[in-house]
Amino acid sequence: MNKLQTNWTDHWGFARDFGLDGEERIATERYTSPEIYQQEKDKLFRKTWLAVARVSEIPEPGDYIKRKILTLDAEVVIVRDKKDGVIRAFYNACPHRGVALVRECGGQTGVFVCPYHGWSFKTDGKLLGIPGSENFPQIDRKQTGLAPVHCDIWNGYIFLNFDEEPRQTLAEYLGELGELYAELPFADYRHAVDIIQDAPTNWKNFLDAFNEGYHVAVLHAKSLPALATKENPLNHMYDQAFMAPHSHATIQSNPDYRPAGKVEQLVFRAIGEGALNKSGGGDGSPPARPFGTARGVNRIGLPSTSSELINVFPLSQFHPTALGYMWFQFWPLSHERVRFATRVYFASKPRSYRDKFVEVFMCTKHRDVVSEDVAMTHVQQIGMKSGGLKHINIGEMEPLVRFTHGQIQEYLNRQDPC
Repeated sequence: MNKLQTNWTDHWGFARDFGLDGEERIATERYTSPEIYQQEKDKLFRKTWLAVARVSEIPEPGDYIKRKILTLDAEVVIVRDKKDGVIRAFYNACPHRGVALVRECGGQTGVFVCPYHGWSFKTDGKLLGIPGSENFPQIDRKQTGLAPVHCDIWNGYIFLNFDEEPRQTLAEYLGELGELYAELPFADYRHAVDIIQDAPTNWKNFLDAFNEGYHVAVLHAKSLPALATKENPLNHMYDQAFMAPHSHATIQSNPDYRPAGKVEQLVFRAIGEGALNKSGGGDGSPPARPFGTARGVNRIGLPSTSSELINVFPLSQFHPTALGYMWFQFWPLSHERVRFATRVYFASKPRSYRDKFVEVFMCTKHRDVVSEDVAMTHVQQIGMKSGGLKHINIGEMEPLVRFTHGQIQEYLNRQDPC
């Protein structure tokens, strides 16, 4: 081991190094109180920019998709306008009697027509026609289109903001983190697999778990052996940095790890040969650019990495890896239930039985690892709401957890202007 490698511990970062002394003890009521959850819905999720889709999902004018934002009890239609190609978002509700205009998950159209009474709307949301319009003298056509939701795009991701008047534009909200990762080659990874798991726990229990590596060597000892090293037994994250309210870190891998089973050996060998990554989009497009060469990834040059952790506050994480990337979202469904949504992106669809096997293996392995988190956060919720525990303790090696809780509290403490 050379001299440079012996100093990697300098890049771990502890809470005290960042002045994060205010969140070392967190009240359990933050995880168990329905009232606090309601505050989070009103002051956090309704006030921040939320990533909900990729622009590649609606590539052509007239393409649209429907999204259910379960945390806010909202349903929206995101459409690429038939005329100018601009992507816009609207509440999925006809202004006549509130009927959801779109019932399918997505499609192609030039006009949205209400299935109840036939009111019609252009893809820019403007009212087009009303059967028997003479019976609605109160209607101002210019003011009676589909209700818009604030919509903007960053690096191919569609973000929505449900505040009536957002305090910040998306660019302002993402700030330094948005600039740092603006050139990540997300668009090169075109094939996605969705994995959805619901867990009977508060959403922040999942968020906490994915912001620290401390639990990996115990809970995931068998499922994630490729992360542990003798030099870093507690799985400290590297280069942890904060760009309020967002954050990021680099996660190590074990360069000495060699899978023992023949199936894993086959998969690891296939990955090393570029399975699901070498062939590009299958349409003559060039191979996907590796994330490891992108600006902002592994800024300290750690020799062996598993992924970059990119926290887009409050509920999204992006994890670029050697094979592609993962988009994690922690959508709260109640004060003690969360939907953990993972979208695993590969460069292209499988082109052989071997590639398909690699894809299924990787996604199944992720599902199994997360199932361990689901089980553990469930019993964690049971312990928290039992009544005897008033607070939990967040260690010095968990600065991302402390920081994120501090940011959540800042939003909850904000007073809306009169």
